[in-house]
Amino acid sequence: MRLKITAIAGIVILLLTMITPQVANSFSAIPEKSKAGMVISAHKLADSIGMKVLENGGNAIDAAFAVGYGLSVLHPAGAGLMGGGGFAVIYSAHINQIVTLDFREMAPAKGKPEAYMNEKGEVIRGVVNKSINLGYRAASIPGAVAGFDAMLQRFGTKKAPELLKYAIDYAEKGFVIGSTYEKLFEQSAGDFAKFESTRKYYLKSDGTPYKEGDLYINKDLARTIRLIGEKGPEVFYQGEIADLIVKDVAANNGLVTKEDLAKYKAMWREPVHGTYRGCDIYSMPPVSSGGIAIIQMLNIMEGYDLKNMGHNSSAAINVVAEAMRLAFADRAAHLGDPAFVKVPIKGLTSKKYADELRAKIQLGKATPSRGVKAGNPQPYEGNHTTYFSVIDKWGNAVALNFTIRDWFGSKACVNGAGFFLSNTLDDLAMKVGVPNEFGLVYGTANLIEPYKRPLSSMTPTMVLKDGKVFLITGSVGGPRIINAVLQVISNAIDHGMNVREAVEAPRVHMQWIPDVLLIEPEISRDVINNLSSMGYTEKIRGPIPPDYFGEAHTIVIDPVTGARLGAQDPRGDYTR
Repeated sequence: MRLKITAIAGIVILLLTMITPQVANSFSAIPEKSKAGMVISAHKLADSIGMKVLENGGNAIDAAFAVGYGLSVLHPAGAGLMGGGGFAVIYSAHINQIVTLDFREMAPAKGKPEAYMNEKGEVIRGVVNKSINLGYRAASIPGAVAGFDAMLQRFGTKKAPELLKYAIDYAEKGFVIGSTYEKLFEQSAGDFAKFESTRKYYLKSDGTPYKEGDLYINKDLARTIRLIGEKGPEVFYQGEIADLIVKDVAANNGLVTKEDLAKYKAMWREPVHGTYRGCDIYSMPPVSSGGIAIIQMLNIMEGYDLKNMGHNSSAAINVVAEAMRLAFADRAAHLGDPAFVKVPIKGLTSKKYADELRAKIQLGKATPSRGVKAGNPQPYEGNHTTYFSVIDKWGNAVALNFTIRDWFGSKACVNGAGFFLSNTLDDLAMKVGVPNEFGLVYGTANLIEPYKRPLSSMTPTMVLKDGKVFLITGSVGGPRIINAVLQVISNAIDHGMNVREAVEAPRVHMQWIPDVLLIEPEISRDVINNLSSMGYTEKIRGPIPPDYFGEAHTIVIDPVTGARLGAQDPRGDYTR
């Protein structure tokens, strides 16, 4: 039941909403539209792969399989499927059910805190083949190959070789580099040069990075994908590709062994579920933190009339930022791999628990993070990835995130196989309370242990209205993923925006620690000044990676006509 706002609070809201609200800053108000299937990803060529699969009779799961491998060729900075892992939320129209698939990476058997610390007990970063974020020692056990196969085997209708031919073709014959990738290659060229195999694959023969207009070819990657299509995931985890991985890792002081690879399994899990203003929210359970955080924040926000406050007014941002702050504090304390820790999912997503948290919010005032501790949900028990959305003509739908974490992951390529290994081990805590690369801090629940899956912010999510899929969304961007997804959902439900407006509207981000409210530059100066007077330490961030606020490639299904309306997030178009 929605909380009633007191008279005093109502006066505060009235005053704050007088500050000019920020309306959606749309590049184009018109969404993409289709009466049949739709694919929205970070790369238009990957979208075309998915649409070809749908046009040839494949379903959304077939298309997602082909798009994932296509992105692994076309978008290697964030979508190295062979070296990384992720999550999928899948709606099967045939059984009218939503399921989730966890193919997050795992720490190797030798993955222990002491493996990533110097003699002083400090976490090592940025040191080739010794650190948690750069080189072969940063690599985890990849999960995406197993996950995509599990998805195809359970729900697909096509065979892998037919679906992989598009990715193989782009890897073997090449594709033209765009301006965005010229910048990404230039930014990472120094790290590429540190690794022999990466130099071979991702720098030109003269040692310079690829430029806009260059044709990029990776024949070893084409061979890797072809082998997976012909022999299945066994060749990756136990066969020829596994041998290439282990040989290169061992030669460069890494920790992943062939026994580690053979041990990996993708996990089918029950989705987390919540409601928001009459809609049903389905998202990923742990080891994703995103689903719980989204539902927790929406539960808090449901007690306020955000529509009347005005989109991106200082009053609305105050409410949203405080909900973010409280959820991220709980994330740090309570969430981790459910195989190692008991996560109080029911309590964290309880509306009664949200009532308790909401009572901590003082409208018109920022709550200093040093005074915000994780709550106690037990009584209520009972930086870089890729995301895409798919729906087919039958109504099957897929929301899918996968990652190698940083741009180009560990920056280390597998010699002979042509793909990057991830550095997702930095999503585990080496020491309790020591921030990771994104500034996130963790308790013991996410402390590194052998075969533990790192806590993730990836948040593939589906929203149902009247029992039918209404919105498919997710994002990229480390911890900003969660808050990007939150704001797309709120924009659509609270403010009635169409899908393109909901995706392109300016965003804010608060993650508890550090105690800073990040703001996109399109938010009005009046609003920013008012937030400052409330006590927020605000920082304006730019639209260029790594400063941007996610890539929420989203599909909305018109509940009246059934038309598929889509919007690629302009913050992350890697085609150009």
